[in-house]
Amino acid sequence: PPQWLDDDQIQILLAEADSEFKTYLQFLLHTGCRRNEALGTTWEDIDLQRRQILIRGEVGKMGKRRSIPINDVLYDVLYALRGVRKGLMFPDYGGNQVSMKFRRLAKKVDLPEGISLHSLRATFGSTLINKGVDIYTVSKLLGHSSVKVTEKHYLALGPTHMREAINQLEYGS
Repeated sequence: PPQWLDDDQIQILLAEADSEFKTYLQFLLHTGCRRNEALGTTWEDIDLQRRQILIRGEVGKMGKRRSIPINDVLYDVLYALRGVRKGLMFPDYGGNQVSMKFRRLAKKVDLPEGISLHSLRATFGSTLINKGVDIYTVSKLLGHSSVKVTEKHYLALGPTHMREAINQLEYGS
């Protein structure tokens, strides 16, 4: 299963990132977008009034189009940048460049081996599932072809989640 980051790791990562890269990381963490979906997103795809992001077919995997709601945190990040940019949201980055930049940052903040840029997508999906969001909704947000894909890759639950689940039982107490 893919590895995901915990809250402390995310805070350290964001604190050490330069401002432009921090925005990119926040975009990934709050949308669950794939690397190239985020890199292909334009300001025209962002509707702050409706609070949604359009992932166009030409940047989405398998040519699929989907819409992702903008939560409060991402809204604040994007609102602060409104009017500043036109065209691509992240025009200064290429696919390999952001992956390498993430690897260097992950090493700098001493993240565990195996954490990659794609781990932010896994963090998005796994966190939503662990917070009780139904798997169908998570699957749609991630743009998966079916719930089976989401189950296979994102339903790996950590020991804390398992412990919390079992502690829901209180027979005979």
